[in-house]
Amino acid sequence: MKRITLSFVVALAFVVLGIGGLALVTSRLPFNSPVTAVGGPGTFPAIYLVIIVAFSAILAVTELVKSFSASQSKSSESKQPAKIEKKDMARILLMIAAVTVYISILNTAGFLIATPLLTLALLWLFGYRNKIISPVLAAGFAFLLYSVFQTFLKIPLP
Repeated sequence: MKRITLSFVVALAFVVLGIGGLALVTSRLPFNSPVTAVGGPGTFPAIYLVIIVAFSAILAVTELVKSFSASQSKSSESKQPAKIEKKDMARILLMIAAVTVYISILNTAGFLIATPLLTLALLWLFGYRNKIISPVLAAGFAFLLYSVFQTFLKIPLP
């Protein structure tokens, strides 16, 4: 093997984190509901974690095979990894910061205030800057989510 790629390392990290998360979910959350036979609060997180582990393992094996086959072939072509520009990296870091602020103010400000602010920030970071439609989209999105959780799912939001 010539070298370990970033994709392989990330896939392997997701396999490990997924298995750890699966162990945590199975030890803390019940899989059966006392009311229905559909499943308890641990069912869907476990399903998602199994899917994450499976796809990450497939990616890890694919990257390993690709790296092994590249070292076996005597090809003179060397592919350069994609480079992230400083502008794009700044945008990614701002998105992470926006979500972090959202999580920190969610309980204090409430869902119907914090979610439109996050949506506006993300719309702006993605480049959509219409001053009339953006607030309407943000408020509509927050109201739609709130309605779905409160009315249909009967899950209270902060």
